[in-house]
Order: sequence, then C-alpha cells, then structure tokens
Amino acid sequence: MTTRVLSTIVFALAFLVLAVFQPAHAQLQSGNLFVYVTDESAQALPGVTVTVTGEGAPQVQVTNAAGQARFLGLAPGTYSLKAELEGYSTLNYPSIDIEVGRNTSIEVTMSPAIEDVITIEDPSEATPDPTR
Repeated sequence: MTTRVLSTIVFALAFLVLAVFQPAHAQLQSGNLFVYVTDESAQALPGVTVTVTGEGAPQVQVTNAAGQARFLGLAPGTYSLKAELEGYSTLNYPSIDIEVGRNTSIEVTMSPAIEDVITIEDPSEATPDPTR
C-alpha cells in the first residue's frame, strides 16, 4: 500500500511540474516587434497603418497617439513591414528578423508625399486647339 501511495504522489508531482512549466516553454517560442513611427521632425505619427507579413497571415496594427504599434507573439523568421499614412510616402522594410524570446524595435521616419499639382489659371488654356 505504501508503494502505491508513493507512486501516486510521484505521478501527481510529475504531472504538476509539467503543467506548470509547459506554458513558460510555449511563451519562449516567439518574439515581439515594436514599431515607433515619426515624421521628419521626430514628432510621433498616430494613425499609421503598419502591416507585417511573414510567417502566417499578415498582421495589421494602427499606431497609437505616441506613434507606437506592437506585434506580439510572432513566430521566429524573416518579416517585411509596410507603413502607410495618407499624405506620406509609403515605407517598406523587406527584411526584419524575429528571434525566439527577443524584442525587436524598429524606428520608422515617414516623409510627406510629393505630388505634382498642375494649376490652370485660364480655362481656355485647358481646351485643346484642333488647329494646332
């Protein structure tokens, strides 16, 4: 009877140890990506759509008031990042390595988009002249 009780206790302790340490082991199978987006004057840019593509489906976050976006629990591997905001040039980072148990930080500086604007002051100039 004593052997049976001792075996049960050992089995219960082994099960408890495995149950407690399994979640900690699972957490170490991923990494995190922290993105900080500013404009050219180093001011935080809220509302930037940040897309991370790599292992699994693309993940999308929008930067908060401090210009930050977080991607937690990414599988290890190489990812690409795209940052988009209306009025700014889209930025692409094609190769960001995520490692197990590590936090990776990326600082993104966005520049205003350059657009060509043509202003026609005399409407007659906009009408094609068939005689020319």
